[in-house]
Amino acid sequence: MPRGVLDPNILSSGLLTPQGASARILLHLRSGAFVLVTSPALLAELRAVLRRDTFRRYVTADQADAFVELV
Repeated sequence: MPRGVLDPNILSSGLLTPQGASARILLHLRSGAFVLVTSPALLAELRAVLRRDTFRRYVTADQADAFVELV
């Protein structure tokens, strides 16, 4: 099975723009096309980015945390 590392920017973009290219990557991940390889540092960065005040108009802090847990 192919493996891939996704930058937190790709993950956050996929969450915030459901019709964009990053969202299509997440759909491939969800379909099992590849296995996501991550680390505690990348997940912490993703959480920090999604918890910024600028993202509140897109997702709540709880939604951001749930997304990180899902990843």
